[in-house]
Amino acid sequence: MGRRREVLALAAGWVVTRGAGSAWATTGVGQVLSSTGLADVVRGNAVIALAAGDAVYAEDIVRTGPDSRLQIVCKDGLQIVVGAGTELAVRSYLTSTSDGRLEILLGLLRGIARLIGGASPTPRTVEIDTRTAVASVRSTEWLIESTDKGTGVLAIQGEVTVLGLAGGRVVLEPGQGTDVAPGAAPRTPVTWGQARRLDAIARTTI
Repeated sequence: MGRRREVLALAAGWVVTRGAGSAWATTGVGQVLSSTGLADVVRGNAVIALAAGDAVYAEDIVRTGPDSRLQIVCKDGLQIVVGAGTELAVRSYLTSTSDGRLEILLGLLRGIARLIGGASPTPRTVEIDTRTAVASVRSTEWLIESTDKGTGVLAIQGEVTVLGLAGGRVVLEPGQGTDVAPGAAPRTPVTWGQARRLDAIARTTI
C-alpha cells in the first residue's frame, strides 16, 4: 500500500499518456477489442454502453453484466479480459517523466479479470487493488478475483507480488496462487488445483 500511495502522491509530476499530441488523445488509454453480452462504463456522471472499438479512458469504471465479458487492449499492448459481473476502475495510466516507466493503476471493485502483459515499448508496472489486497507485476500473465470472501490471485506466467491490506507479503511463481481474506495476511502460495485454475481462466476468456 505504501508504494501505491507514493505513486498516487507523485502523480502530479507525471505525464498522462492521453495528453495532447498523442495518437491516443482521442481514443483513450485502451480500446475494447471484443465483447460478449452487455457492458458499460461509468465516466464522470454518465453511464455509457461499451462495444468493440470503443475507447477506455483513465478514471473510467468498466462494468460487465452477469453473462458478459470484455477484452481491452491498452496502448502499450497490455490486454485485460474482464469477466462477468465485474467492476474494474482504471485509476490512472501514467508515464514517469524521470525514467519513462509506464505505471498502470487499477481497482477491482468486484469480479474477476485476467491481465496478459505482452511486449511493451517501455518498462511497465501494473498494480491492482481490491478491498483486501494489492497485487503488482511488471510484465506477466495473471488473474485476480475479488468477492465478499476476499481476494484470489493466480500467477500464470512470471511473478506476482501480493500485499495484504492488513499486512503480509507473498510472491507467486508461475502456477501458484494465494487468497487474502478480509483482515488477514495473504496465505502461503500454493499450486492451484486444475479445476480451480481452469475455471478461473475460462471465466476470463473470450
